[in-house]
Amino acid sequence: MTGHVSKTSHVPKGRPSSLAKKAAKRAMAKVNSNPKRASGHLERVVQSVNDATKRLSQPDSTVSVATKSSKRKSRDTVGPWKLGKTLGKGSSGRVRLAKNMETGQLAAIKIVPKKKAFVHCSNNGTVPNSYSSSMVTSNVSSPSIASREHSNHSQTNPYGIEREIVIMKLISHTNVMALFEVWENKSELYLVLEYVDGGELFDYLVSKGKLPEREAIHYFKQIVEGVSYCHSFNICHRDLKPENLLLDKKNRRIKIADFGMAALELPNKLLKTSCGSPHYASPEIVMGRPYHGGPSDVWSCGIVLFALLTGHLPFNDDNIKSCC
Repeated sequence: MTGHVSKTSHVPKGRPSSLAKKAAKRAMAKVNSNPKRASGHLERVVQSVNDATKRLSQPDSTVSVATKSSKRKSRDTVGPWKLGKTLGKGSSGRVRLAKNMETGQLAAIKIVPKKKAFVHCSNNGTVPNSYSSSMVTSNVSSPSIASREHSNHSQTNPYGIEREIVIMKLISHTNVMALFEVWENKSELYLVLEYVDGGELFDYLVSKGKLPEREAIHYFKQIVEGVSYCHSFNICHRDLKPENLLLDKKNRRIKIADFGMAALELPNKLLKTSCGSPHYASPEIVMGRPYHGGPSDVWSCGIVLFALLTGHLPFNDDNIKSCC
């Protein structure tokens, strides 16, 4: 499957982003987590980001400025990626199909304007739902991606897109969407993500209604395996729902996507930011109370399983707090 490239698109060719490199360094320096597994893996992530940035920044790379023809070509390319049709749009930006001009590999490129590179997630439990995490402008400096989650200084915590980048570089699992690389230009960031052709599990559920028990269990088992893997690195997703679960139809495989609300949870600390989708969020999150991220993800998984088996949600009140 190849995407149709619009002749009117205008996306300047970017350069490998230094954001991932800086964010990974910041995470390694400030995330104080006990498990040796997470610590060692984080060091490897930093090294891989450093290597990739150095390699892609060489003068003979695809980033170099050349002739008018290359400038014209750059209107629909990002590095080696040729941009195609739009797969989705959200308040934070858009996602476009892309094809690697060297290897033929397909990818989904999440394009985020730098002016929207932060999200505010308030304690009212109401966060806009979209394929990409919702983001608004912020001038707040970026503290540790873990420590800011546990701060008592503000009712509203700024989320840099660095969080999504670092967390997705930390994990590599069959049931988690992969982040291949990050590019940037003066105005935008480009997250090159694994392309999953089946779309959202939500759309599949809407088209089929409730699923047969065997099929529901088949998908639910994969969701749990992916979430469990994330939890082994103290990573909690916090926005698990069918809209953020993509379906590889050919292999009948689930891919957990959209880590824009995810957090690195410190040992013996509670998270304080209420975010995610209220109908899938745990009672603690809905009520604006401190909570453990792992058990809250487990609650969300239970809601997803209910939806798979019945075709509807267990709690569907306009005022979700009344159900708590």
